[in-house]
Amino acid sequence: MSTIERREPNGISVLVSGAGIGGLMAALECWRIGCNVRVFERSKTNVTSGDSFTIGPSALDTFKHWPDMEKQCYEIAYYPLLSQFNLKGEKIAGPVEMSKFIHSHKVPNRIARHMRPDFHAVLLEQLKAIGIYLEYGKEVVDYFENAQGGQAGVVLEDGSKHSTDLVIAADGVRSPSWGLVAGQPVANRSSGNAIFRVAYPVEHALTDPMIAEHFQLTDDGRSVMEMWAGPGAYAMFWRNKDFMT
Repeated sequence: MSTIERREPNGISVLVSGAGIGGLMAALECWRIGCNVRVFERSKTNVTSGDSFTIGPSALDTFKHWPDMEKQCYEIAYYPLLSQFNLKGEKIAGPVEMSKFIHSHKVPNRIARHMRPDFHAVLLEQLKAIGIYLEYGKEVVDYFENAQGGQAGVVLEDGSKHSTDLVIAADGVRSPSWGLVAGQPVANRSSGNAIFRVAYPVEHALTDPMIAEHFQLTDDGRSVMEMWAGPGAYAMFWRNKDFMT
């Protein structure tokens, strides 16, 4: 296990509500800069659902502070090419490197694609290594703060209250923290769009001859992410060596 350069303890307590990718990464970084960290998660156990997401240069740069996690993340990462299609299935452009669309002079033009369950597992392993264990079954139903006293906190479903110096609400788009952050409840409203997301082992997809013929790896084994777009519709398809999303 590599040594992590942690700053001196600063006496600041942090409570993270939500053990998704954002919440766990926030917990790691808060610990690294010297904070005391707790993580509450409403689920009774670890949730491993989800498909894939892209991590760009600025986030990848954070891994340099976590040598073991950085090594693991690069081992499980995918580096697909990108092609563009219209809704008739006609190729418009590509395949090209995804990093072509990143223009930064401050950090390397790197971009990685990760399957959420695998990346989430790496974060959990790193948290365990530094002695932070998730507290499952603690559903936050409300947030509060005392500006004069310099304290914030959460109220759990069982009515118990937990105070801390800093609360990070990482519990999703319908977080009850909106009432405090925005000053009033934020009502849901339709975006006018619908979305369907799914990921499954690639062998199930390849049983269909049409899918197997169209979604092939390149000659050197690279995967290609396909972006299909047209009036009123948009889709992303990605077949890698392990999954179809």
